[in-house]
This record gives sequence, C-alpha cells and structure tokens, in this order.
Amino acid sequence: MTPQTSQTRLLQGLLLVQTMLLLIALAMTSAAYAADDYFTGAALQTGELSEARLIRDALAQVLVKLTGRLDIVAEPGLQPLLQDAQALVTGFSYREQRAPGNEFDDADRYLLASFDRRELQRRLRQAQAPIWSPERPDLLMWLAIEQQDGARRMLGNDEDLLRYQLLQRANFRGLPLLLPLQDQTDYALVQPQSIWGGFDEDALLASERYAADQTVIVTAAVVRTAGASYWQARWRLHNSEGLDIFTSSGADLLTALLAGLDQLTEISASQASVSQFSEQAQSVVVRLPVIDSPAQLGRAWQALSALSQLQSLQWLEAGEHGIELRLRMRAGVDWLQQAILYSNDLRLLDGDIAKQRVTPEDGAGSAFDRARIPIMIVR
Repeated sequence: MTPQTSQTRLLQGLLLVQTMLLLIALAMTSAAYAADDYFTGAALQTGELSEARLIRDALAQVLVKLTGRLDIVAEPGLQPLLQDAQALVTGFSYREQRAPGNEFDDADRYLLASFDRRELQRRLRQAQAPIWSPERPDLLMWLAIEQQDGARRMLGNDEDLLRYQLLQRANFRGLPLLLPLQDQTDYALVQPQSIWGGFDEDALLASERYAADQTVIVTAAVVRTAGASYWQARWRLHNSEGLDIFTSSGADLLTALLAGLDQLTEISASQASVSQFSEQAQSVVVRLPVIDSPAQLGRAWQALSALSQLQSLQWLEAGEHGIELRLRMRAGVDWLQQAILYSNDLRLLDGDIAKQRVTPEDGAGSAFDRARIPIMIVR
C-alpha cells in the first residue's frame, strides 16, 4: 500500500466519521417523521382524565397532523370520528418526559396511541377534509434574535429549552423541522447582521450541508408602542414555490415563534394537500382596530370561528392599527360582509383604518351597535 493510498483512505474515513456525527446531531435537533408517525398521537395526562378521553385527545392530535389544520377537531363532520377513537386505536402505551432544565420536577406523563391508517384516511375523505401529503419536505429554520438591549444573536446550540419547545410544537403539528447545529461552521457562515439586513444568501448557502428541502429565515425582536410592547417575528420561507413572507406576534418570544410555526404548517399543508374541501378556499385578511381586553379578543375570535363557511383562522399581526387575522373560507368577501352585518358580536367598518384611530363608538348608532366589536376587511 502506497503512502498516498493510505492517506486517501484516512481522509475518507475521517469524512465518513464527520458525516455520521452530523447525522446523529441532526437527529437530536430535528422533528423528523416517518409516514406512520402521522397516525400516532400523544395526549398529556392531567388530573383524573380517563383513558378513553386520553385516546380521544390523541386522535385529535393525529387529525391536526394529518390535515395541517389546528381547528380541524371543531369540524362538525368529524365529531363522529372522534367519538369512535377507541374503536380505531391499534395500540397505545405511556411515556414520561421532562423538558430541559426541569430535571428535578415531576415528569410529564403522556399516552401515545396509534390509529388505523386506512380507516382514518377513508373517514377523512368521506368528511371532505383536507389531507396533507405524508411526503413532507424537511424545513430548516435559522433564527436571529434581537435582545432587549439591542444586541443581536443567532439561536444558540446551548438554548436547550427554547429549541426543545420549538421542536415539540413542530412535532405536534406534524411539521418536519430542523434546527441548525450552530457549530463553528454555521457561525462562520451565518451572522445575525446579515440575517437582519435581509441578505439570505449566506443562510441559504449554509443550509446546503443539512440537505433540507426548504429553508425559513426568522428575525425576532420586541416592538414597543405607546401603550404596550410585544414580540414580533418576521419569517422568510424559501422553497420550490418561491418566497413567502409573513409575521407573527405574541406577548413573549416563545408565543410569537409558536404562532409563526403554526402559520408555516398551514402554508406547507396548503401547498401539499392531496385532498381539499369541495369548495375552493379563499383567503381574506380582517383587522380588529379596537380591542380593549383579552375577553373582547376572545369574543371576536369565537364569533369568527363560528362562521359557517370558515375553514381556518390565523393570527397574523398585532400593531398600532389593531390586530390582523387571516380567514380561509369556502365563500368570498361578499358572503363575509353579509355575515358580519348580521352578526350579534361584530360590526363592519369602512374606510382606511391605517389613516384614522377608531373608537368603539365610531359609526355606531345604537347601544346594540356600540356593544359589537368593530372589524374591517383589509384584503
């Protein structure tokens, strides 16, 4: 054996070891799925919940993963399916799990239940529910955070709890999420300044080593207004469909990021759905310019969720001009306007809300009108 051949084999061996280490590390930083995983759900055991209730809750999570819709369990046509949860289960077990940093706390106990794959697919088609293809592309997420003092950083490889929470949410939604290792290679290629500057090329180049099918680049910071402050995350999703840009908001960083993951899931599901509702879905954005309390927001959300032609309801953004929500509906804007006009809880506004400050009394003639929550159709 020549010295050159020996050196070549040594280099090949080192490369193989590096590749294996990368694959092991990725398995620890991803919400990867096999096709059968989408038919297994988890339910947290709390209080005195019966085993039958836990199995039903596990099936509800499976429906969320199979359809990509968080509100799917409220569909009237799927209530008989949920009631048949025990008849559809093919096996279940219990598992205890602790979040990072909670080693001294009691572990959470989950019931894991698997369900009949063919029967679930048949029942979903029968109910004309959307079915998200199990062939789902991996999604790599780069996150740059602006701290309270203005300093910017990438999500670190030592932030175990936040990484765990993001992967847990992705698992719950059936989203195959990857988080970068944030090792020396990543730090050399991707800097928070370039992410914040909108220069995505560095992150896209660094993504090649992970062989992910799509990449999302996220910046998160505190937004301060006259009355309050909140976290806002801006998302740039690069995939075969092009570029999707959207925002998510929340009272804290985690809430804003989880809301964005929910939107990512709905985008991915809508692009890879193999069965849709019989009517073509339409997207409408509405704004709630005056929300005085969480109870009022809950009332508006409930009123919108109850619309008969609604498929899904998403939180988009909270800003100085109000709260924006996206509705996906089987009907168009004309139908929505009529539904709001006849609503006991909502009051339709006209005009450019961005150029005026609306109060609950604006445009309201009667006490009944003043009791309704103002809403505007934006686009």
